[in-house]
Amino acid sequence: MEMKMVLNKFFAFVIIFILFLNITYAQQKKELSGTIKKDTLHFTYSIVRNNSANLRLFVVVDRKLLDNYSKLISLTKFLIDSLKSTGQIITDALKKIDISFFSSKEYAMYKEDIPLDKLKDWKESYLAEYNGQRRTIQLYPAYPKKTKFISVK
Repeated sequence: MEMKMVLNKFFAFVIIFILFLNITYAQQKKELSGTIKKDTLHFTYSIVRNNSANLRLFVVVDRKLLDNYSKLISLTKFLIDSLKSTGQIITDALKKIDISFFSSKEYAMYKEDIPLDKLKDWKESYLAEYNGQRRTIQLYPAYPKKTKFISVK
């Protein structure tokens, strides 16, 4: 009888674990988007990929966002604060999270995942990179001669 209870608890645990994995996978597949209106700042974004293993978000924004550094910094802070408040990422990990900003959903992915014939388009779409450890945003990371760094405090 005691063995039967242990087996029942074990199978219940396995079922709950499988359900948890399915829910987590579904959440990662869901695209998050929104519009932020804060005082005079207004911008739209979409989180198209969340690589929780590497602590990286892939976010699609309008290319014009790079014309206004304060908007880019505000969006970066908003995304980090949102992750913090929803509890999706633990506080220590937030210090290490990276955010890649792209102008096109089609190219919002790692360079290694892009076919060679699409690499030029990927570079054009790759607008900026937030480095959580350094707390900096690198503009135009695919073009070293054009790149600039912005501090996020």
